[in-house]
Amino acid sequence: MVQGATLRDTLRLMQPRLEYRPITAIGGSPVRLTVDHGLPGNWLAWVEGSTGLQGLNRSTRERPHRVTVVDQSTLEINALSAFGLAPSGGQLIYKPPVDLTGAAVRMQVRAGIGGALLLELTTENGGLAI
Repeated sequence: MVQGATLRDTLRLMQPRLEYRPITAIGGSPVRLTVDHGLPGNWLAWVEGSTGLQGLNRSTRERPHRVTVVDQSTLEINALSAFGLAPSGGQLIYKPPVDLTGAAVRMQVRAGIGGALLLELTTENGGLAI
């Protein structure tokens, strides 16, 4: 981090195992996948084995798609469109989130390595302590 800069990065804690879910429908613009996904929010995922939409399939060795959760059975990939196409089949693959229920988190910002404590953020004190 650079002093004075704003850190705007998403940290996703994922389990190491892969989850595989069958896709029952694909369509729309942007493309929407009908799949019983179980994701809690926007996530990273791959699609394998679908037909009819170039760019949808990605191996787990490639960069995943950023998927937006629409509802319990619908995901959206804003970077793709299925307009005028008839894609079908395949499976959604993702690494499930780590369950952090009951976890406590603490972050400290210091003037330098071993330096004076400038700011401490914790889940135990509502997020901020100076």
